[in-house]
Amino acid sequence: MKDHHLLRPMMLALTALVTLGLSGCGTTSAAPPRGVPSVPKTRAQPKPKRTSAKPSPHSSAPHAPWPTLVLQSLGLIQGHTAVALMGPASVPRGNSAKVSFSASQYTVNVFQCPAADPINSSAIGHGLCGAMASFAEGFGATRYPSHAAAQAALAYQPPSGTPVTMSLPGGLTGSRWRISGQTGPHNTATIVWHEGNWTLVVSGGPPEQSSALLVTHLLQHYRLPPHTGLLTVDVAGDGLHTSVQWVLGSTVYFTSAMHNPAHAIIMAASIEPFDSNS
Repeated sequence: MKDHHLLRPMMLALTALVTLGLSGCGTTSAAPPRGVPSVPKTRAQPKPKRTSAKPSPHSSAPHAPWPTLVLQSLGLIQGHTAVALMGPASVPRGNSAKVSFSASQYTVNVFQCPAADPINSSAIGHGLCGAMASFAEGFGATRYPSHAAAQAALAYQPPSGTPVTMSLPGGLTGSRWRISGQTGPHNTATIVWHEGNWTLVVSGGPPEQSSALLVTHLLQHYRLPPHTGLLTVDVAGDGLHTSVQWVLGSTVYFTSAMHNPAHAIIMAASIEPFDSNS
């Protein structure tokens, strides 16, 4: 059972795909990755402890130059929105981007094209860069009228029915809802657990349990922003559609990844206030 408003950033990304006139949803359905995916080295260096129990990863310490894609995308948005810009210091996958913005929001959709295209190029989302496999990641934010409204936008309503408990790495306990009328190892509908101020949800199709284990492993190595947040993973045939959202003041920021949760988590762990001069 799913609460559609929880996947808002992913829906924004999918809406952008339709608008761009994508040619298809990929060539084959790949099974969700097994085990821990190989991830590139990032400036969000692995941390030995869990995300939410630690202080903010954001600091005023100097950092390496922004990734070109982030610098160009947020540079285009800067001055055209009232939202305080933040961007990932690491973009694990993707070489081209489409950006959109208004006074109260901005979104950067990242694509993996055969060759890097200019920001908002008409070639992005078409032809060889037009399959679902080409859509890589996203990040952005939406400003709400108040802090309370921003928190309400992330409110999670668990499925109906009575869950069973399950153990997760690090001494965590999750709640697992079963698919009604089904038995066996693949009868899980949704898994929910909490780490500090974060609610984490894995749902969709099998294998939800191994996907939940993957997320808990990643969060032993990468710090999420130290705010109230919601991480959702929708297990689909072409990958683990992941959305990471958190509240900062009256703004909800997000990162997302279409195929690999590690990518969304790495971007969220490396998020920093944007300064085009840094």
